[in-house]
Amino acid sequence: MAAYLTGKKLGTRQWYDQRRWPNGQPRPLTGCTVLHTSEGVMDTVGPDTGAEALAEYIRGRTTAGSYHDVADSDSNLQLVEYVHGAFHDATGSNNWALAIAFVCRTIDWARMSPERRRGFLRQGALAFVRQQQYRRAVKAPLTRLRLITKAESDRGESGFTYHGYRDPGRRTDPGTTKTAPFPAEEFFHECRVALAELMPDHPNAGRAAAGSTSTRTSVLVLEDPMQIPAGEGVHLTVPYVPEGHKAVLTVTGDSVSGAVVYSKGVRGDGTGHPLITPNNDWKLWLAPGFQATVDVTWFTAVTLHNHGAEKKPDAIASAAIVVVPA
Repeated sequence: MAAYLTGKKLGTRQWYDQRRWPNGQPRPLTGCTVLHTSEGVMDTVGPDTGAEALAEYIRGRTTAGSYHDVADSDSNLQLVEYVHGAFHDATGSNNWALAIAFVCRTIDWARMSPERRRGFLRQGALAFVRQQQYRRAVKAPLTRLRLITKAESDRGESGFTYHGYRDPGRRTDPGTTKTAPFPAEEFFHECRVALAELMPDHPNAGRAAAGSTSTRTSVLVLEDPMQIPAGEGVHLTVPYVPEGHKAVLTVTGDSVSGAVVYSKGVRGDGTGHPLITPNNDWKLWLAPGFQATVDVTWFTAVTLHNHGAEKKPDAIASAAIVVVPA
């Protein structure tokens, strides 16, 4: 699938067509990935449309400024083809590094809930895996799960560096200060989990997620089934499905309804598209063991509600989305 900005009318050019040395010769990628925050207001109402909104802003802006990938709390988008050098860093790394931007502010890391923070880091990790898959395909160096300084990144070493490390006089993203630090170790954990699911032979891949019988044939997008206490609801997301795979929703429990699915990306309008229920409502009751294939575009969210209190006050249901070969 083409990157979001590919083929679209842009306000101004947002990438180098080809990375080159000063003498004009092609310049290869190093193993460096630069992390950013977009420093825009975080979307906290309903489904998080921050990544999609940032993508549209970059498409229309009349000044240079772009990223290869952007991630919010429930989706991620590739904006610029990896073969191009995105305009994300004014200190020189555009020509040999890839970039990931989280659609929030540095101050948000300490303020957001653990669940939301994990969502952001999970989506960033999925974007990271997509980049690693490209790097392997073109025989470019993989990115190690470690932080490196500006000097180390300039020397071509492999790892993550912060935009704030490379441009400390102007930037602190994605969180270089003591009062607003980026949760690097949490992010590296999510990267290991995502690699175990989608690139299990990557040298930094962690062990398979709980409940996954084989990282090569069955992948849990949510590492553990999401519990739904009586009277409460959950919002499950499918951020990314590899080519040749499909996403399957599985529900347990005897009082669950919903399965309203929102799909964004093809039209980018964020409207609800009822892929499971006949109408965009709560009319479908799901029997224990219910399964359904979820049609995934860029982003899909499934909303479920447990009405178990009507039958048993302590009723608990659970749900998970599993990615399996198509």
